[in-house]
Amino acid sequence: MSAGPWRVRPCRVELTPVMNPYIPVLVMGALALVIALVVAYLPGILGPKRPSRLKRSPYECGLPPLEGLGHRLPVRYSIVAILFLLFDVELIFLFPWAAWWGSLGPGGTNQALRVLGFAEAGIFLAFLTIGYIYIWRRGGLEWD
Repeated sequence: MSAGPWRVRPCRVELTPVMNPYIPVLVMGALALVIALVVAYLPGILGPKRPSRLKRSPYECGLPPLEGLGHRLPVRYSIVAILFLLFDVELIFLFPWAAWWGSLGPGGTNQALRVLGFAEAGIFLAFLTIGYIYIWRRGGLEWD
């Protein structure tokens, strides 16, 4: 049998190793963990160790402590911190929306997306405004 004008040649396929796309992320995470551990523990291991009564006492702006350990802080500090986070997170959610809004351009088929995006942002801001008014009326913003 003749092969004719078509000659069959064996095909050589070289397999190249494909790197898993998560390996760089894992390497960066491991590197960050090692750096964090070194920064946290190396000064304690290598630093001078000359403890004294003065160094072990709690520090309050250079004055002797007024109260012993274990006294309770007012809840007001926590409420203010939570309110700050709440309204700070509001800005984090609004920034991508504003960037998206600016990229739509004027008119056309994007008009429906503009209306939908505006309505969604309006509902989000309405909920936050209702929460703000509730906190204001309950006295959460008063510092007594």
